[in-house]
Amino acid sequence: MDGVILPTTSAAIAWQINGAENLKLDLRIGNGGSLGDFSTSTPTGGTTFLELHTIRWGKVSIEAMDYAGRVAHFTAGGTDQKTRCRMMDIDIKTGNRLVEGEDTRCGQPFFADSGNCVQTGAFGKISWRSEGVQYGPVCERLNDIDFRTVEAGKFVVAGFEIRGCVAVWFDVLYIGESDGTGGANAPGLLFTQTAAGRLNAAVYIDRASFLRCTTGLKLEDFDSASTGVVINSFNASDCTTGLQSDVISSLKVSSLSGKGNTNLVIIDGNSADLDLHFTDVGAHTGDVVDIQAGSTKRVHLTGKIEGGASGFSLIKLPNNGEDINIQDMHLESSVCDQLIDIQFPGNTSIRHIGGLVDGTSPAYTPGRRAEFIEGVKNLQTRSFGTNSITTGNTDVTVNHGLDITPSYVNAIGIGAEAAAPYLASLTSTQITFRLPAAVTSTKSIYWEASAVLALGDRDA
Repeated sequence: MDGVILPTTSAAIAWQINGAENLKLDLRIGNGGSLGDFSTSTPTGGTTFLELHTIRWGKVSIEAMDYAGRVAHFTAGGTDQKTRCRMMDIDIKTGNRLVEGEDTRCGQPFFADSGNCVQTGAFGKISWRSEGVQYGPVCERLNDIDFRTVEAGKFVVAGFEIRGCVAVWFDVLYIGESDGTGGANAPGLLFTQTAAGRLNAAVYIDRASFLRCTTGLKLEDFDSASTGVVINSFNASDCTTGLQSDVISSLKVSSLSGKGNTNLVIIDGNSADLDLHFTDVGAHTGDVVDIQAGSTKRVHLTGKIEGGASGFSLIKLPNNGEDINIQDMHLESSVCDQLIDIQFPGNTSIRHIGGLVDGTSPAYTPGRRAEFIEGVKNLQTRSFGTNSITTGNTDVTVNHGLDITPSYVNAIGIGAEAAAPYLASLTSTQITFRLPAAVTSTKSIYWEASAVLALGDRDA
């Protein structure tokens, strides 16, 4: 190592390394330290064991057991780009020794930022494992971070945060629990902006899994002019919300799965370019997919969703969207109110819905204009029959048998009366036909009813 390690004069920081190249550091830390507010680069209270400034090509391995403070802080030593930490290889493990009667959780595994440096560059690689922490790690205003493995237990105050970082990669991401005592900003993993307003951009996650989190993954504050988020495999189980996104300009998930959540996916309705593929989605207690109100554009949903809950939908679509494509999906539920809730104005265009099965009535809530669904199974959309208006009566009410309220009804009367029957009332289950006057003998009514279901042009 080219550099110096010295004890600091600060009571809050035990050791500090400045200006090292080719650093190789292997540390084992025992109990000690104290908890502070570790949400910022400069904590309020608490202790930090190791602070590293201006490290280049550093390989750092730390195991901290029962340490109640911040384990490590990686930052810049000045304003020049040469003072930042770069090309790092970091491996941190935190936890406790499971001593009977004790539960000393790590205060915070690490905080990595660019300090006062004007420019950021390639930070490097990080692996982190923990049995439980008070504050999750924070990466702030960094570029080019490769998280090889992140395996975390319970977060108590705040989850893992990525603030205003560009080009972030996760190879393996597992977060086991977040009890939410930190409020709305305590998801398992949160992408948010810096205090100065720097946004995130270009995030790739290969494998992500969240268990028993208030929110598993929350996406906030992404640069709309840059590449958004690509996730290869995502799973959430027993969370309130698995994946939640504020306005985002590009989100692609190749495999979305989970069960036991309230919602698997919630996305702000003003987003664009959403490409989501669902696999192995089981029972939820709310809307499985909720794309909220707003002018969402270019949505592509595929795959398989099963389960659902009474009073909710498998897929809830925005009230003011454009170019929404639900294609080759298998949707199945015996309990939910709608498979797809499409209550929106007519400017939304659904081009193709395929392979839909086994929904309770009504399977679809129609919008304000004519609809058509391609390739629907087990959904009654046309019926006809013969019924009679008996002597001395003017009406006959029939059960039409369709899964939704008909959009087209026609009737022909056969008998002595010259007047034709007309439509008196129409509901989701029944049609009433009426003549102007009571018939003097039984009059047969031949009728037909149909419903059309998807919005926009037929996409064969």
